[in-house]
Amino acid sequence: MSLPKLDWTSIEQEALEYLQQLLRIDTTNPPGHEQKALEWLQNILRKEGIDCTFYPSAPERGNLLACYSGSGELKPLLLASHIDVVAAEASKWRYPPFSGEIAENCVWGRGAVDMKTMVIYELMAVLLSKRLRLRYKRDIKFLVVCDEEAGGKWGMGWMVEHHPAELEAEFCLNEVGGFSIALKKRVYPIQVGEKGLLWLKVQAKGEPGHASMPGEGNAIFRLLHALEKIRRRPWALRFHPITRGQIRAFVQASSPLEGFVLRLLSFPFVGKKILRLLPEEQRRYFTALLSDTIAPTILQAGTQNNVLPSQARAILDCRTLPQTEHSSFIQQLKQQLGKQIELETLLDMPSVCFPIQEEVFNVLKSVLQSRDPEAVVCPSLTVGFTDAKHLAKLGIPTYGFFPMKLPKGFEFAKLFHGHDERIPLESFRWGLRTFFEAVYRLAAPQTAV
Repeated sequence: MSLPKLDWTSIEQEALEYLQQLLRIDTTNPPGHEQKALEWLQNILRKEGIDCTFYPSAPERGNLLACYSGSGELKPLLLASHIDVVAAEASKWRYPPFSGEIAENCVWGRGAVDMKTMVIYELMAVLLSKRLRLRYKRDIKFLVVCDEEAGGKWGMGWMVEHHPAELEAEFCLNEVGGFSIALKKRVYPIQVGEKGLLWLKVQAKGEPGHASMPGEGNAIFRLLHALEKIRRRPWALRFHPITRGQIRAFVQASSPLEGFVLRLLSFPFVGKKILRLLPEEQRRYFTALLSDTIAPTILQAGTQNNVLPSQARAILDCRTLPQTEHSSFIQQLKQQLGKQIELETLLDMPSVCFPIQEEVFNVLKSVLQSRDPEAVVCPSLTVGFTDAKHLAKLGIPTYGFFPMKLPKGFEFAKLFHGHDERIPLESFRWGLRTFFEAVYRLAAPQTAV
């Protein structure tokens, strides 16, 4: 059944206004306090007669689940998103991070990329289905959770632990994927797997005392020495079947010369040299895609200007390839750092890779190529963390599908957790229509009344 004819001009304007309103609600995590934003969503859904339930998981925090009922002939489709955001350094932004400002042909705000725009895509898909009284063979479940940016303990992890039956679905659409990467042609990766996540605390101890009489056992120097070992640690490019497919897609979409250079990445002893020849954004992306990474993110030491600290700590954000065993990774790191350094695991979430359901993937691919005939579409491994890790415990295959046709030269990847987070208006409008078409087809329409 073909997509119904709609007044997309008014729909896009409504969606944009919703996005602006949501961006103006500060859901910085920590502390989160996402309940206000979730109640805002709940009011919209209930005014349209859509059944929804709020599940409180912590003070001023919780998760919202709405359902648009189909016939039940097929298992449900789950639309998942998170509503919390990371902190923003307002002084470093061109426009206030919680303003929802429209300027320079973009909508600005913390969460525009990660991932309040996706929340609005999913909201509008449910609202339009209800308004059009569409009959689907699947229920559409719309789940908005808190706490993803801190690992999901009170969000998706909490829902999976406490309400697994309510999340039953044949598959899920979630963040990270479906947006274009501009080469000679545009590549649209669809996430079917993601790297593992380890948060480690590294601690060095030293002799406390007066800073006027420093000794050799300074905790800060010991910590810095350990971090320098990490920076200089040996590493290698390693390939997984998913990433090999990604490289092939990038080669297909590139000019002959660019394609030749990208093919060389997979050659032993040559790949790392090729990385150094790539532009910075590509170098950072392919390094993250093809190797285990370790990034110090927090440093803590000292209490007073004139006191030598007794300990110094760093937090390491480690992202691991699917073939990396975390126990072996941690053991090797301990050996590299030596006995004077303590290592504590704060969060351990292994990589997940989902089997590709051809019927689902082909719909997503077909929709993208109908909206952009030059699109090269491929399964992808994301280098970041998403709530797909929690859904994997329930055996729900999760696809990263946040469609946007981005202008060439727009450095989208830098905006995840970066300054000046924003979405081009035309990309937003293009993605909204594309997402609804995908949901419409995946929900298996019967007829409209």
